[in-house]
Amino acid sequence: MRVFIGIACMLPVFALGQSGLLNLRLDTTVIRIGEQITLHVEIAQPPGTLVEWPIIADTLNAHVEVVHDSGVDTTSIDQELIRQVRTLRITSFDSGLWAVPPFLFSVNGRPLESKPILLEV
Repeated sequence: MRVFIGIACMLPVFALGQSGLLNLRLDTTVIRIGEQITLHVEIAQPPGTLVEWPIIADTLNAHVEVVHDSGVDTTSIDQELIRQVRTLRITSFDSGLWAVPPFLFSVNGRPLESKPILLEV
């Protein structure tokens, strides 16, 4: 019985490690040519977890440019989670429907990839 309770207590942390750990969001998904919006990249993990952020250049793809990168800001959610947030100001000068490509992280040596986000210009 104790083993079952111990495993049940560990499940939420394991589930957090597999889903919901990484979040990308845009202020809006539709912009005018040259308009700037913010892309929020957020990852939450238990203290002591080694997170390696991807290198972000001045362009995310051929159509989406990075205007400003805030760098990584770390805050404590509670005693069990630490949140790291990076905000990017992005823009595009080409009309169309563009995918903000996925970001590839390394969490304790294991790859973790975000989902792409569509941006309409």
